[in-house]
Amino acid sequence: MNRRAFLRSVGTVGVAASVGGGGVAYGRSSATRTQRARYEARSNAGLSLGRALALGNFRTIYSVNTDQPLVALTFDDGPDPRFTPRILDILAARSITATFFMMGHNAATHPSVLADVIHAGHEAANHTWNHFDLTRLDPVETSSEIRTADRIISEATGQPVPYFRPPRGRMNGAALKVLADLDYDLLMWSITGAVRGRSTPRAVSDFVVGSLEPGAIIGLHDGIGRGTFQPNAAFARDLAERRTAEIDALADLCDRGHDSGYRFVTVTELLRAEIPAGAPTEPSASPD
Repeated sequence: MNRRAFLRSVGTVGVAASVGGGGVAYGRSSATRTQRARYEARSNAGLSLGRALALGNFRTIYSVNTDQPLVALTFDDGPDPRFTPRILDILAARSITATFFMMGHNAATHPSVLADVIHAGHEAANHTWNHFDLTRLDPVETSSEIRTADRIISEATGQPVPYFRPPRGRMNGAALKVLADLDYDLLMWSITGAVRGRSTPRAVSDFVVGSLEPGAIIGLHDGIGRGTFQPNAAFARDLAERRTAEIDALADLCDRGHDSGYRFVTVTELLRAEIPAGAPTEPSASPD
């Protein structure tokens, strides 16, 4: 089985979770290897708070096995008034709906932008509260990052939050257990436009369009992650330039993808077209 087939076949896992709640008031930006190992050991043993929750389950999804020419558009790090409205205009002009993985802090700070996302028919998902690297947090901090964002987003949308994507794609054992308890799916990506060196709109569009295949999940951005809290820092300015290149590429990549026979959808719509593992299939249809 090749890597792509393996990733698609990742199934359901059950775990016992030990978690904490409350607000997010910490500011850890780093941890020693010894500290991380200790946190991980406590988490995996179910001892971080001395109590275990009921079993849960979730799936890890990088792409979807489908014979339909569908691909999911996803956006991370928003809502951000500098970027999100531009994206909404581009998508609305093409009747495209997408999935927005929101930072809870940004959702709370820009509720009107969040409302615009939902009113346009898009779906909201969880991208933590502060965009911390979860591998640098202890189990209680990890739980707060995920649960606080879940509360803010679900209260604002009036809907359960179905998916979680970790900042930079980095996970720890504590996060996996929180996902199981919240009944989230862990939603990653198979194509991203956010790679250093791919800094022009045409380069982003060429890469994304050239990588399309049925069931792909495209990871783009409508915010700058940790740069939100240090907008004048060099790394934040670099992120803003890269996000601008992605957004400048969006109309072109959507049009070229459409011309190649693909339809851009939300993650939920893409999953409805999934072929169950083990089901007999016809040869995959290629876009016209």
